[in-house]
Amino acid sequence: MIRHARSDDYAAFVALFRELGIDDPIPTPEYWRDTLAPEALVVERDGAVVGVTTYYRLARAGHVRHLAVDPGARRRGVASELMTGVSDEFRAAGVDEWHLNVKDDNTAAIQLYERFGMAVEYRTVVVAITWDIARHLVPSTASVTSVEPSDDDDVERALDLVAGRIAMLRKRGVLLFVARDGSLAPVGLSAFTPSLPGAYPFRATSYPHAVALLHAMARHRLPHLDKVQLVIENHDELAQQLIAEGAIAKLRLRHYVGSL
Repeated sequence: MIRHARSDDYAAFVALFRELGIDDPIPTPEYWRDTLAPEALVVERDGAVVGVTTYYRLARAGHVRHLAVDPGARRRGVASELMTGVSDEFRAAGVDEWHLNVKDDNTAAIQLYERFGMAVEYRTVVVAITWDIARHLVPSTASVTSVEPSDDDDVERALDLVAGRIAMLRKRGVLLFVARDGSLAPVGLSAFTPSLPGAYPFRATSYPHAVALLHAMARHRLPHLDKVQLVIENHDELAQQLIAEGAIAKLRLRHYVGSL
């Protein structure tokens, strides 16, 4: 049976979240209740939750945030049931395109998503860099400011972001920075959460602009955290340049997109 998630599914969600094999901290009960559960589906078998997916809707697209299945329930159609359920949710909301990220080496999940008609749009590299390394890197002369709501469309178009993504990030309370060159054109964006600490997305048209964003983020770092993770989308060259300076590649992902 598939159903909408409830607040009291938190323990089951935590157990399944660990199956994702990522470094992200486990969401708090409050974050589950207020942010994730309202847009989540679970599959029950014999009264136990054996699968979960969380998702969100943007202006014209939907995104599958997490999808996890209990090891004992794999190869029993649970993941397909979740994908069908979330696609139905998106269609009912008038969304005709969906996106998700998957680990580069997750063959089973890749096969599942491709069966649903999805295809790779770009690659993503998650890197971790210490603040000590970052402060020695040389930035561009780009100006870095917070992103105002009136800037959203301009920044999303310039940096090829899905419409509505910045507004969604703002609602989540992350710190939004935009880098602009001498012509005031957007050349970088960081959505920074100091408590993780991480930036997702982290986009820059060049390495020096990326460093300018890093320096702006550093002014908001928490003193007891010595490094930051950057989710670098569709810019392998930038990831490799940061790795050459001492950053560590933590995760390689494929970003999939499909029509509904």
